[in-house]
Amino acid sequence: MKLRGVFMSSYLGVDLGTSNLKILLFSKEDGIIDLESKKIDSYQPKEGIHEQNPEEWVKKTVSLLQKILERNKKYVPQIEAIGFSGQMHGLVCIDSKGNPLFPCMTWVDQRSKNESSYISNVIDIFNITGNLSNPSFTLPKILWLKNNEKEKYKKAFCFFQPKDFLRFKLGKNKLKITDKTDASATLLMNIKTQRWSEDILKSFEIDPQKLPEIKNSHEIVDYLDDEIAKQLGLKKNIPLVAGAGDQEAAAIGLGITNEKESFISCGTAAQIFRTTKELFFDKSLGIHLFSYPFTGWHYLGAIQNAGNVLEWALNILNLDYNEIEKIDRKKDNNLYFLPYLTGERTPIMDENARGVWIGLNTSHTRKDMLKSVLEGISFSIKLAYTQITHISGFEYITYFIGGASKSRMWSQMIADIVERELSVLNIYEGSAYGAALLSAIGTGGIQIQDLTFFKPKIKEKIIPNKAMFSSYNEKYERFIRLINLEKSFRNNYDK
Repeated sequence: MKLRGVFMSSYLGVDLGTSNLKILLFSKEDGIIDLESKKIDSYQPKEGIHEQNPEEWVKKTVSLLQKILERNKKYVPQIEAIGFSGQMHGLVCIDSKGNPLFPCMTWVDQRSKNESSYISNVIDIFNITGNLSNPSFTLPKILWLKNNEKEKYKKAFCFFQPKDFLRFKLGKNKLKITDKTDASATLLMNIKTQRWSEDILKSFEIDPQKLPEIKNSHEIVDYLDDEIAKQLGLKKNIPLVAGAGDQEAAAIGLGITNEKESFISCGTAAQIFRTTKELFFDKSLGIHLFSYPFTGWHYLGAIQNAGNVLEWALNILNLDYNEIEKIDRKKDNNLYFLPYLTGERTPIMDENARGVWIGLNTSHTRKDMLKSVLEGISFSIKLAYTQITHISGFEYITYFIGGASKSRMWSQMIADIVERELSVLNIYEGSAYGAALLSAIGTGGIQIQDLTFFKPKIKEKIIPNKAMFSSYNEKYERFIRLINLEKSFRNNYDK
């Protein structure tokens, strides 16, 4: 990952994830130098609420920067810029002094279900934004705030995405800015013009002055605050680059600049990412359409229930991660698990969907239940993957990233279920890496075409086992029927 014959410059990438904050140090000569991470606290006082403290992000970011720079002192004078990525769809509402008026409502938060339904009844949101209304998005959250916290809504100076609030607080000039990728994931942006939609703002009486200015992901939008720079031992006026949403940043970290490559990511949530140069609208597919710096747009299959559900299952089953590798995939225990503990997006787009175990009997063990959880998540990934390939076909490289890629067994299971060769890379923190690369592009340290030089290496290719196709396909078809069964039961029960 070295580019020879260039002057050494170093860059920082800050990734504000849902579960963890990560900071990566990168140099053009030495590649990825170091990574530091810290868990982010989430608060769920009742069902449907998922909040984080935005001020905690700032404190932890400065603390992690201190750690990584102290450990890598020789690179400190060479730091040229800082880039950002982060969890998408959230809402941070600040006052005119830059202080949060309300805890961050993350993408996991579902309290705006009524507002989400209302949006669809007022305007054809899909044909403007390329996305169906869902409580995970920002617009329903803004409307919830407007309906339930009227005074705070009136005092709102800006509605930020998480990474943009963090950059705002670290910046010298305190500018209200977002980038095209995050803006496209709010339900407020016209996907064709890549500008805030006047029709949407008028329909819901949202003051455009409360929204940040939209910039390109690689643009310099501010400079590091002098006091913070002094505290960190950095030079003055280090550029802050706009950055991108976590999935788009991950794609940049993988060096995806065309339509020949895609990725499956499986972390807290799971995603299927594929770029496109042409817009395609089909509500029935349940996929998202967002901006992407190098091709214009990309499709995203978004699965809300992945690593978060696995963590829940390990906890209630009193098992640890080591048990995953011991699972016998060839043994069919006739146990099924529907992983929709927090509703689901692609492709069913049902915020009320719920989890189900079916087939349990006295012979089943905790390990059997764990296996069914992993299969259920993997089947959900296949559902979303199938929707993406419906548009774009199968002829492209598929990278596999995220925490799940660390598990050889689970990687093989997903490859067998999706029936696709997966290329596992030697990097797991693609979003932080992409943020660092964006900062290098923004300051002229590298060119877009240089991304090829910094592309992560393929550590292993997971070849799907054809002998497993038949049994998994049978189980997958039953899984789909279970989705419909759960919905039918829920609808009848609600009546």
